[in-house]
Amino acid sequence: ATTTTTPPTASGVRNAVEFLAGCRARLHDPAQLALFLRSVPASALPRLAGPQLEAPHVVAMVRALGEFFAPSEAAEYMLALAQAQRFAMVLMFFTEEDQRQVAAVLASLRQSSQVDAATVQSLTKLYAL
Repeated sequence: ATTTTTPPTASGVRNAVEFLAGCRARLHDPAQLALFLRSVPASALPRLAGPQLEAPHVVAMVRALGEFFAPSEAAEYMLALAQAQRFAMVLMFFTEEDQRQVAAVLASLRQSSQVDAATVQSLTKLYAL
């Protein structure tokens, strides 16, 4: 009998466990986290973020996206991340500092001509800011 497996992303990530392990290993290095995220298509984030997603993962990813991605790409990834299974619950565990960091990224997206106002408004609602 053959089993069906999900094809790995460019980074070799096949599932939520591998994805979150990769994020955890790069949590305090935004440049490395951004490189890791680039190897994962935005469309795969809802599936890969999975049931073990936590506030530090989201904040670190958003910071890396804001710092190292073009504004339109950052918005695309942030929208995809907000579709993850535990996202709404994770937001409940944001500290004030977490909220400030995400708000700063949203403010920079708001200033960008690459991201339309409706997208920024959607992100602001999704991230409960």
